[in-house]
Amino acid sequence: YMRGYFDGDGCVYRRKNDNNLCFSVLGTKDFLVEMQNILIECCEVSKNKIVKVKKIFNLSYNGKHMTDRIRDWLYFDSLLFLERKRRIFHD
Repeated sequence: YMRGYFDGDGCVYRRKNDNNLCFSVLGTKDFLVEMQNILIECCEVSKNKIVKVKKIFNLSYNGKHMTDRIRDWLYFDSLLFLERKRRIFHD
């Protein structure tokens, strides 16, 4: 479910200034709080601030260790995914 949600309302990109990988998901605050709890439990990432951007909220992680953990969890044994987002994670 989380991979599908990320494919629809998330993004992964490399920052221009330092080439760090960034993972970001948009949604309601309640949904992102629950998603973050799952990421903390399953990926052992830290708790990040959920930021309001206009009428929507954003949860993001950056840096090699956190994004690698999220990538490994999202794509473990996966057969169905959005190829362009998976490719960015693996480049």
